Amino acid sequence: MHTQIFKKLQELQLKADNGHIITIKGIGIDVAKAKLDITVIYSVADSNGADGSSNRDSLHTVISNNKESINHFQNELDQFLVPGSRNSFQIVFEPTSYYHKLLQQLLVSRGHNGVLCDTYKFKQYSRFLFGRNKNDRQDSHVLARLAMSGELGSGLGSELSRSKGLESQAKKLQLQTLKARIDHLKAVQITEICDIKYLQDSLESMQRQISAMQEVIEKYSIQIHSEEIMNLATTVPGISPKIASLLLSIMNPALTIKQWLAYLGLDPLNQQSRTRSTSPGLSGKGNRYLKSLIYYAGFGASVGKNKLFRPLYDKLKSRGRHHTEALLIIGKKILTIFRAVIRSGKPFDPAKLAI
Repeated sequence: MHTQIFKKLQELQLKADNGHIITIKGIGIDVAKAKLDITVIYSVADSNGADGSSNRDSLHTVISNNKESINHFQNELDQFLVPGSRNSFQIVFEPTSYYHKLLQQLLVSRGHNGVLCDTYKFKQYSRFLFGRNKNDRQDSHVLARLAMSGELGSGLGSELSRSKGLESQAKKLQLQTLKARIDHLKAVQITEICDIKYLQDSLESMQRQISAMQEVIEKYSIQIHSEEIMNLATTVPGISPKIASLLLSIMNPALTIKQWLAYLGLDPLNQQSRTRSTSPGLSGKGNRYLKSLIYYAGFGASVGKNKLFRPLYDKLKSRGRHHTEALLIIGKKILTIFRAVIRSGKPFDPAKLAI
């Protein structure tokens, strides 16, 4: 599989206005066992070399992780580049077991400015750009952005020669930082104790104010809904008048149940890498206060006074689910029933419940 990425860049160059030049700002390569995801970030610069972030764009392609495909990619890259501009940008890739070794050797043999990216730095930057969701195309884009930023330093050759010196400097800096920290703790120990006491008192005062405000909000939120709607909503097990009033005030019944779950942070997190797709848990986004109410609804309908969902709770526990996880699963089911009851206008019928 060969890339047509530089053919597209040449076509864009022909379409560009007179005096404008397309330059490569950085290349990111996500390495897998059988393939390489490549993202090239380029910009349109004028004859003086000035460009802006608004003129930048990217192209993506996938090639096989073998010598023939990598050499073909480098040949296309060299044909596109202006003579002498080979080291004006970086080609960044992350070490992946031993699958990146061939790419590393071929880049060095052709004199390209290849840079190995630190795994921790890559993960932090990736989470900043895309959150916890990931896939191979996004990973290559993150690496290209790192290449464009120039934050990773020099290429493979110079990094090897600097590694010992950097290690010595790092140890010296750690010792200096540790000594400064100890001196600081000795000097301000009494002041810090006083500051902590002041912060504790301020936090307790704010918590009391928040609790009082929540009581007022809950009191008036119950009053704004009709008695008919409240009686209908509270037929759902685990839904108290407080929970019903807040859900009715904030959630739109016209939305789908998936949109409700996403708003509450109860939608599954999706992570895709290579050919594997996993869902390690919930996304964690959304309204945390409402999410806690759904937890309490699940508790009230299974472990509390209403034991209607107790068989489902026991089944989830027998399958190895944690207590909190089981209650959130039950809470999602209760939320689905609550939405259906509000939309249909009919009270909850326990005989139709499927556990």
